[in-house]
Amino acid sequence: MGKTMQNDQLDVAIIGAGRFGSCMHQILGSDTPLVRKKEPIPKADLYWLTVQDTNISTLAAQFPHGSTVVHSS
Repeated sequence: MGKTMQNDQLDVAIIGAGRFGSCMHQILGSDTPLVRKKEPIPKADLYWLTVQDTNISTLAAQFPHGSTVVHSS
Protein backbone atom coordinates (compact mmCIF):
# COMPACT_ATOMS: atom_id res chain seq x y z
CA MET A 1 0.00 0.00 0.00
CA GLY A 2 1.77 3.16 1.09
CA LYS A 3 -0.03 5.24 -1.51
CA THR A 4 -0.74 8.89 -0.99
CA MET A 5 -3.56 10.81 -2.60
CA GLN A 6 -1.05 13.30 -3.99
CA ASN A 7 0.86 10.72 -6.04
CA ASP A 8 -1.49 7.83 -6.74
CA GLN A 9 -5.15 7.05 -6.56
CA LEU A 10 -6.48 4.71 -3.92
CA ASP A 11 -7.91 1.52 -5.45
CA VAL A 12 -11.40 1.08 -3.98
CA ALA A 13 -13.71 -1.90 -4.53
CA ILE A 14 -17.38 -1.47 -3.64
CA ILE A 15 -18.91 -4.70 -2.41
CA GLY A 16 -22.70 -4.66 -2.74
CA ALA A 17 -24.75 -3.35 -5.63
CA GLY A 18 -27.78 -2.08 -3.73
CA ARG A 19 -28.91 1.54 -3.74
CA PHE A 20 -25.99 2.95 -1.75
CA GLY A 21 -23.30 0.86 -3.45
CA SER A 22 -24.64 1.73 -6.89
CA CYS A 23 -24.73 5.46 -6.03
CA MET A 24 -21.15 5.36 -4.74
CA HIS A 25 -20.09 3.54 -7.91
CA GLN A 26 -21.56 6.39 -9.98
CA ILE A 27 -19.88 9.04 -7.83
CA LEU A 28 -16.45 7.34 -7.80
CA GLY A 29 -16.60 6.45 -11.49
CA SER A 30 -16.72 3.42 -13.71
CA ASP A 31 -13.09 2.50 -12.93
CA THR A 32 -14.22 1.56 -9.42
CA PRO A 33 -15.27 -2.10 -9.31
CA LEU A 34 -18.84 -2.75 -8.16
CA VAL A 35 -19.04 -6.34 -6.91
CA ARG A 36 -22.42 -8.07 -6.98
CA LYS A 37 -23.42 -11.30 -5.22
CA LYS A 38 -21.22 -14.30 -6.01
CA GLU A 39 -18.79 -12.28 -8.14
CA PRO A 40 -15.08 -12.56 -7.37
CA ILE A 41 -13.68 -9.78 -5.21
CA PRO A 42 -10.86 -7.90 -6.95
CA LYS A 43 -7.64 -6.84 -5.26
CA ALA A 44 -7.96 -3.31 -3.85
CA ASP A 45 -6.40 -0.92 -1.33
CA LEU A 46 -9.80 -0.32 0.30
CA TYR A 47 -12.87 -2.55 0.39
CA TRP A 48 -16.11 -0.65 0.94
CA LEU A 49 -18.88 -2.96 2.09
CA THR A 50 -22.35 -1.67 1.26
CA VAL A 51 -24.17 -4.80 2.35
CA GLN A 52 -26.51 -5.75 5.16
CA ASP A 53 -24.92 -6.17 8.57
CA THR A 54 -25.65 -9.91 8.54
CA ASN A 55 -23.32 -10.38 5.54
CA ILE A 56 -20.25 -8.64 6.98
CA SER A 57 -18.59 -11.62 8.69
CA THR A 58 -18.98 -13.89 5.66
CA LEU A 59 -17.44 -11.29 3.35
CA ALA A 60 -14.70 -10.28 5.77
CA ALA A 61 -13.31 -13.82 5.69
CA GLN A 62 -12.64 -13.42 1.95
CA PHE A 63 -10.29 -10.43 2.19
CA PRO A 64 -6.52 -10.78 2.50
CA HIS A 65 -5.16 -10.44 6.05
CA GLY A 66 -4.50 -6.80 6.92
CA SER A 67 -6.97 -5.39 4.36
CA THR A 68 -8.61 -2.05 4.97
CA VAL A 69 -12.38 -2.54 5.09
CA VAL A 70 -15.14 -0.03 5.80
CA HIS A 71 -18.88 -0.63 6.01
CA SER A 72 -21.92 1.49 5.22
CA SER A 73 -25.48 0.29 5.25
